[in-house]
Amino acid sequence: MKGFKKLALVAAIAAPLTSVHALEAIDDSMLSDMTGQSGVTIDLETQVTIGQVKWTDEGSVNLNSISVGGFETQLTADNAYALSVNKAEQTIRNLTYQGAIAAGQSEEDARAAAAAADVTGAEAAVWAQLGGAADEAAAKATLNAMIGATGVVDTNTKLDNIRLVIDSNTSGDLEILVVTQSGFNADGSINPTGVAVPVDLGVDVGSVELEAQGANGGAVIASNINLDILLGPQKFVVHNDTSTYESGLITAQGYFQLADSSSLDLDVAGVSVKNLKVGNFLGDNALTGQAGAVDFTNSFATSDLNDYTQVGFAYYEVNIGANAADQLVMDVANFNADIQMDVEMGGASIGQITMTDFDVSGTKLTVYGH
Repeated sequence: MKGFKKLALVAAIAAPLTSVHALEAIDDSMLSDMTGQSGVTIDLETQVTIGQVKWTDEGSVNLNSISVGGFETQLTADNAYALSVNKAEQTIRNLTYQGAIAAGQSEEDARAAAAAADVTGAEAAVWAQLGGAADEAAAKATLNAMIGATGVVDTNTKLDNIRLVIDSNTSGDLEILVVTQSGFNADGSINPTGVAVPVDLGVDVGSVELEAQGANGGAVIASNINLDILLGPQKFVVHNDTSTYESGLITAQGYFQLADSSSLDLDVAGVSVKNLKVGNFLGDNALTGQAGAVDFTNSFATSDLNDYTQVGFAYYEVNIGANAADQLVMDVANFNADIQMDVEMGGASIGQITMTDFDVSGTKLTVYGH
């Protein structure tokens, strides 16, 4: 995401919002006190390639030419404006939360106050920071002058701009918050002067093939798998609790979007999937999001993740553990998304497929050997 870092002006747009919300800003030391924990922070930049992953039973299944890194992204006036307004709204909610906590309100009441905060002044704050623009069109024109008609293209293919905040709470739970370096401080609290642009995660697999025992290669099931994933905040907790599963419980939750630059070929069916998009952009949850679906404030300063659903991100929550029979159990507590793709068969388009409000919440998987 290095291309985004060139836009220091855009990153500063949402900073001076105390006049909009009439709340006193809280400094970093107070934010650190509110998180209540010291811990370890890791800033990550990496790119991983794997020649082949092979699973062998009697025959084998091979995953060939795997790459994990970033992908090319582009920041234009339109999405720079959306990010700036989104950040302004997020900051208002964060200040509301911090003000409520400082006033002695409970955690639950503070979160409710943040969710109900009036964010109608966010756009006006962005306009003011863009030279006193009169409206959205003027604001975008100013941004366009800053970054150019073609925007800023980030060709960096490394997985970067990731910050891991690791803590162990008083119950002995291991907590890992995965956020962006540009939008969050080292303790996991929101950086009100930063723009929390999503992390771009690119996963490519050259082919998935079957292989007979003693052979070298075989039928190709799928190929040219290109998944361009945008990550919002993620939280992983390894619970020190054996009441549900004998070896504890892992909870994973967060926000993501599969960008429409994703594609894959299903060779076994002669089908090509283009412009594959997964997120929260249609139907019941497109605008309202899933407010309160995830609590990121137990150990870290608040992050109003509902902002991510408002810009098209889907939410998931999965619980993973081992039962008494040492079987892997996966409970999908929450997953609701919209899916859209263009489909080709025999090299010719057969149109577009759209699934609105695809919901598999409550699904349970038990995995074991035989």
